[in-house]
Amino acid sequence: DSADKPGVWGTSNAASGVVGFSTDNYGVGGVSTNNAGVYGSAPVTGTIGVATNGNGPTWGVYGKSDAPSGYGVYGENTSAGETFGVYGKNHSDHGAGVFGVSSHQDGIGVHGETISGHGVEGIVDWTKGGIGVGVYGSGGFYGTAGFFENASATKTTLIVNNLEAANAGVALDVTGTARFEQGGVYIDDDNGDGIFINHASFYGVHIPKTDLSGIVIEDAGGAATLVMPEEVWPYDQTRDGIDIYGAADHGIFIGDAGRSGIEVNHVAGHGLEVWNAELSGVQVLQAGTHGGYFNGQQDGVDAETASSDQEWGVTTEDKMYAGAGYTSGGAMMLVAKSGGEGNLETGDVVAVTGMASVPGESQNPIPLVQRAGKGNASATIGVVYRRFVFEKHVETFRREGKVDQHTAISTHSADGAIAPGDYLLIVVLGPAQVKVDASAAIHAGDPVTAADSGRAMKATPLQVDGVEFYAPNTVIGKAMEPLKQGRRLIYVFVTLR
Repeated sequence: DSADKPGVWGTSNAASGVVGFSTDNYGVGGVSTNNAGVYGSAPVTGTIGVATNGNGPTWGVYGKSDAPSGYGVYGENTSAGETFGVYGKNHSDHGAGVFGVSSHQDGIGVHGETISGHGVEGIVDWTKGGIGVGVYGSGGFYGTAGFFENASATKTTLIVNNLEAANAGVALDVTGTARFEQGGVYIDDDNGDGIFINHASFYGVHIPKTDLSGIVIEDAGGAATLVMPEEVWPYDQTRDGIDIYGAADHGIFIGDAGRSGIEVNHVAGHGLEVWNAELSGVQVLQAGTHGGYFNGQQDGVDAETASSDQEWGVTTEDKMYAGAGYTSGGAMMLVAKSGGEGNLETGDVVAVTGMASVPGESQNPIPLVQRAGKGNASATIGVVYRRFVFEKHVETFRREGKVDQHTAISTHSADGAIAPGDYLLIVVLGPAQVKVDASAAIHAGDPVTAADSGRAMKATPLQVDGVEFYAPNTVIGKAMEPLKQGRRLIYVFVTLR
């Protein structure tokens, strides 16, 4: 009953200081009203407990504290090297190396504190076939399974280093029948990034399958999602729901969605904005209804390209439909194939001689063309813009855990001569540069027709009974600028009639 002396004290140079055995209860039991119930100090293990019962719940070391700030089991490590304050090892399929329970609403089951090492460390020995869980937390019905608090403004709160590349760094498996109103992952950040992806060798965000929306952003008017030096990223990034600065492959990939792959309900600015993409800004491989549905206060879709030749704002191998009308700020062009003799050049007037097809899966026929002249002026179909090039790309991606491939065809126009068999773009409506022979002076507004060798000239009307008219199907369009004499390219508004 001493106030300052141990109830039991044992010392040993080589063996255990105190050893207690029991076939039914505690090997060593210690109770103190003011200090440690059981205290052990040793070069290797201060206190060791072994439970030999093979059935039911057993504890190698069991500690209990009734104090608001006490510890059931407390271990402290003050030496250098690989040492542990508390070390627990489990050989059972359902047991735990270290198990902590708190009956208070603000209590902590297991608490670890460190100056430089690991506060709490859990290891599964995979070399011996281990498939368990390194650290397991259970929050019950109302509690929180795991809580991480970082007082440092410069260090990462959670680091995941996964040595097995086939598995996920962080995997969340949400089971049960209850509806999770806050989602499988809930992030509430008042000052930084909700989700920040610095670099992804394959997918920035990969969602193999979802029954509803892959990603839903209800309000993106909060704090900045990406902060970079002004000289690198001089744009306002304070209102982006998701901001992916760089990804080696896909910024966001959604393999299969039951409803919407990405749904943006309401934003003040752009619903979806892609600044720069080496291949596809947005690619939808398959959708049950619309590949993309956009409803904006101004433009439903605003598509621009960073390329200096402005190719292409929108690309499709299929037909396009406009219900209320069509407005264009440039020329309307068709893909054609050169089928004549000799090379074609920009500004040549061409006539149709048959039809051909384009590479890929499109079954739409395209015109086969050659230079137009006086002999086939009525077959004039348009004016050469540039050579047209098809390029095939094979994209590799993961879908439902399997590697899949998708073949895409990209297109662009190119300078240079257009040889027989090459593809080209021809202007069929709108402004185009045309090779013109001003054997008769041309004024703005004059109609032009096919001359010889793919050139155009001022059209001469026919007169019947004093009525002037032009031969049917021979007028290419109307000159937009004058040419008094000679031969050169001038702008003509192509309107075939």
